[in-house]
Amino acid sequence: EHPVYAIRRRDLAGARRQRHTIYRRVWPHALDGIKPAYVPARDLEVGDFLVYRYPTIEQDREELTPEVLRLLGYYLSEGYFSSNDPKGEYGTLAFAFHKNEQALIEDVARILQRLFGKRVSQRTRNNATELYICSRRAVRFMEYYCGHYAREKKLHPHLLTLPVEKQTVLLDTYFRGDGNTHRDQRGNRADTVVLSTASRKLAFQLQMIVARLGYFAKVRDRVPAPSRIEGRAIR
Repeated sequence: EHPVYAIRRRDLAGARRQRHTIYRRVWPHALDGIKPAYVPARDLEVGDFLVYRYPTIEQDREELTPEVLRLLGYYLSEGYFSSNDPKGEYGTLAFAFHKNEQALIEDVARILQRLFGKRVSQRTRNNATELYICSRRAVRFMEYYCGHYAREKKLHPHLLTLPVEKQTVLLDTYFRGDGNTHRDQRGNRADTVVLSTASRKLAFQLQMIVARLGYFAKVRDRVPAPSRIEGRAIR
């Protein structure tokens, strides 16, 4: 049976039972110096600690500049492909922002122009501003590094082993599009940063990058409430 890298809660000194929960209380310092072990999955119990391990390999790539990584972050959060080709081939890379996000709109337009050398078009409808560039090369580039369709977006392995300084650039721009901060109202906890995605694979890849930055991020499924934009049902 598959072994799991874990710390057994019952083995911790000072792990005492509580009346209001099935878990044992464990002070954070109790984990200091405890060496995890591989435990058969069948032997794990509710309340045991599973140890999260992430890749430590680091390999920089010159072609993945901070500018490119900013664009990939924007694509992951706000980008999509469109096509008027009868064969269904995608030839247009597009981004959608709120019309007031002028700094982001201008940043994306500059990067697209510089990387692909084609005219970047823009249109605003109601509160949405769309940027688009007709370039199959741009479409192939984005699909190679980040996939296609909201539920199937993902990070190329090259992005997962970049130095953390570069990975932070991608995370920052992704956060601008699909992130938010929950402020602690009680004053006794840190604020919570939330990144949202329809792609399960991307969620776990982002968790891996966040771990390399020194934080553990929880991943949870959320059932979205029905919503409409301009009368259209959003699925």
